[in-house]
Amino acid sequence: MDDVVYLEDVGAAPESPRVAARRLGVWQANTPVPDLPWLAGHQLAQRLAVSDLNFGCCRAAYPCGEDTSTS
Repeated sequence: MDDVVYLEDVGAAPESPRVAARRLGVWQANTPVPDLPWLAGHQLAQRLAVSDLNFGCCRAAYPCGEDTSTS
């Protein structure tokens, strides 16, 4: 079975939230959990852990003005 879903195969009309939630629940209940430890981790924390970005210089990171960067 192919893992790819093309928009042309989905249809034009969105499903009702109840139908979509039911189908999602069925899919989650019947899909085996992969043996991937990284998949169970906190996704944002994992991305930041391997990032060299420094948000200390960004005003949005400290909206109240408290800069906790060490540089």
